[in-house]
Amino acid sequence: MTPDHETLVHQKKVVRLQPPHRLDLMGGVGLQRQIAAIEPEQGSLWLIDMAHVEFIDSAGRLALVKTLSLAQANHCRLLICNLPASIRIIFELTQLDQVFELVDSSTALAGVGLSFSEPPQTAAPIAA
Repeated sequence: MTPDHETLVHQKKVVRLQPPHRLDLMGGVGLQRQIAAIEPEQGSLWLIDMAHVEFIDSAGRLALVKTLSLAQANHCRLLICNLPASIRIIFELTQLDQVFELVDSSTALAGVGLSFSEPPQTAAPIAA
């Protein structure tokens, strides 16, 4: 496990990330730190659980796009799940819903061959 074990959980070729409540410049930096801690394994799935994200700005969206680019470069699949309605609207307005593979909930993850017995862990606060 990495030092960010509260926010990064490895389960069988699945890397589960949970961004902070505010995915802005600081939150984006924190997400990039989580990503940097991953040792990419070709064919693995990166799951970004957005359930606790309350705010996202352009810096946060850029961090997600960079994460997608890194996943693709490492031949990994990236899914975003549990988008709150307010964040989903932003994805639709910026057409990121056309760029990312979105799933509604953990029950929808069964459709891609995943199930999690534990609820998502809350993200640790990111120090400035």
